[in-house]
Amino acid sequence: MGIRKRSHKISIDELLSLGIAGFLLVYGSFGVYRILQQRASSGIATDKVIQIRALLISDPMPTLNGNWVAEGRLRETQSENLVAAARGKVVIFGSDFPEGVGAGAFMQMRGKLEAQRDSIDEASYGSPFIFFSKSFHVVGWKTRYHNFRHRLNSTLIERLSGANPDASSLVIALLLGRNTDPGSPVMRSFRNSGCIHLLALSGFHLGMIAIAIRLIGKPLIGFSASATISAIGAVVFLILVGIRPSLFRAVIMYLLWTRDSLRGYKANILAYLSAAFIIQVVVFPQSTATLSFQLSYLAFCGLAISGRAYANLMSRYFPSKLSAAISASLGAQFFTLPTVIAIFGIWRPIGILAAPPLTLLTAIAMLFGSLRLVFASSSIPADIIDTALNHLVALIGKISFPFARFPAIELNSPLAWLIATVGAIIPVVLVRSINRGSPQAIEPRLPRLDPRLSGQAEACTSEKLGSELPY
Repeated sequence: MGIRKRSHKISIDELLSLGIAGFLLVYGSFGVYRILQQRASSGIATDKVIQIRALLISDPMPTLNGNWVAEGRLRETQSENLVAAARGKVVIFGSDFPEGVGAGAFMQMRGKLEAQRDSIDEASYGSPFIFFSKSFHVVGWKTRYHNFRHRLNSTLIERLSGANPDASSLVIALLLGRNTDPGSPVMRSFRNSGCIHLLALSGFHLGMIAIAIRLIGKPLIGFSASATISAIGAVVFLILVGIRPSLFRAVIMYLLWTRDSLRGYKANILAYLSAAFIIQVVVFPQSTATLSFQLSYLAFCGLAISGRAYANLMSRYFPSKLSAAISASLGAQFFTLPTVIAIFGIWRPIGILAAPPLTLLTAIAMLFGSLRLVFASSSIPADIIDTALNHLVALIGKISFPFARFPAIELNSPLAWLIATVGAIIPVVLVRSINRGSPQAIEPRLPRLDPRLSGQAEACTSEKLGSELPY
């Protein structure tokens, strides 16, 4: 007898309570963020500072012009005659890429410090200071873990680096979240086609890894053990690549979902999203001020709320899998549209159509990249994998290039975000109204609920239906 999955539907009152709690926590976290910003101090007048000591809180990333950028926290500033303690977040720009440096490194740097409290740059970077580095050297590491993580990441990058720089930069971005070559033609195509989010570590990448662990482990060690190992693997992956808002959300949601699946029931997806939201705001209150945090939750909320409504409508005219992929893009794009317009003033609607094929191809690229990581020391398998990966990246470039040529929509009006908000709400309301008035939305058809169901009555056992139809 299999374990029957029990449904645990969340009520409106529970959702409302979670929403109110989340709002209050966000409101409080912004207060914490503002207090930390006001407490920031350079110790010495910024125009007198010639040298700083800072702790890096992010890995250095190359920029399009060949420089690098990283985030850090001030510890000490120096002028010609003074040394003073300092505090506050600082964005660091440098010219020569710092080899052997990563998050958790204490760095001594000479250059120019600028305050950004009264500038738009504070909204852009979430930091009261910017430092332009001319020279630097590492003076130590915060913990042994940070040093070990950096050396491990360097080793993995070396194993993933092949003869083709475009293929290497793509798989490194997909597996480690490190953009080693932002000027790569493939990277530019992803950016200009509105699909750069596919290269940012998120639930998509975590899901691929967790599903792979489950599929491999389930026949060998069973459902419960494979689920537990996949949850541990998700946490290890988070620690390895670094705690980022979108990835942290995905890990928390996956851990909650795994716990419930092992206990025999599943809750509504919005319940997991709300719980992850509250946990993340409590643990990392400053993350609420980051664009990554906001877009991550908005995109998943749009996918959960309106994705199914779009899918129900489009499945009448397109194959179910295609309609599901496009509907997910529609839901995520429309919910993030107001924030994207308010911050960047530009929207790339072609990303709705470009995301489904590029998502599939990036998933295959992750598979080849993982094989490249495993067989890097074996010459013959590595050559075969490199050849296949190079052809795949060339195919990705050919498919993404036409999408990248579509022009973006620029909305520079002060009320553009309001227009985008209305444009995001109206389609959802219309689609839900159409689905509500359609007989197809009232009469459920079991084969449509999950494409994995065969549609044959004798094939659908109670154990299978219990797992496939948890609601």
